[in-house]
Amino acid sequence: MSTLVTLLAALLASLSPRLAARGAFDERDVAQVVEAAVRYHVPAHLLASVCYGESTWGTRSPRYCGCGDRHIPRTWHAEARCGARVLRQGLDVCRTVEGALERYQSGRCHGGPVAEAY
Repeated sequence: MSTLVTLLAALLASLSPRLAARGAFDERDVAQVVEAAVRYHVPAHLLASVCYGESTWGTRSPRYCGCGDRHIPRTWHAEARCGARVLRQGLDVCRTVEGALERYQSGRCHGGPVAEAY
């Protein structure tokens, strides 16, 4: 798994070199996302893109993955697991990645412009 974490951290850093220079893509945080993705059987890159899209990897919001569950702690571990769980439910219900992303954002499986933002 460490190779996947390193590659995913490098990919995220390439998206935003300025954030990378500030240490935003710490491999420990990326590892939490990968662990959650594996646990809930969702693609790690999909969960990472949602966490990046929702909060710019925790720089725009303390809700790192934008999960919406206000009862979970504000930690990468809890947010990543919540995000992965919600994505898994979306994939199961909507049957498409686009639908799952739309459901993550709006609660419905429409797969419109919101899905394209990730």
